[in-house]
Amino acid sequence: MYKLKKALYGLKRAPRAWYGRLDSYLRQNSFHHSESDPTSYLKLQGDYILLVCVYVDDIIYTSSLEALVEEFRNNMMHGLRCPT
Repeated sequence: MYKLKKALYGLKRAPRAWYGRLDSYLRQNSFHHSESDPTSYLKLQGDYILLVCVYVDDIIYTSSLEALVEEFRNNMMHGLRCPT
């Protein structure tokens, strides 16, 4: 059982590394931290807004434009590809 748990969850610092990678991706793609909650991100695109909230290993997102939701969903499904 220990090997399976270790394989699934990795190292103790894995969540921090995951959050760091997600934070980097969001910042590089014009998201800004909410002033009141560092795990909430906002992206303004014209008159539309995309809100992303990160809680442990869950991501909740919504937008005033369905196309922004679809774009964000597709980006998350295909992995975090940060520009180099």
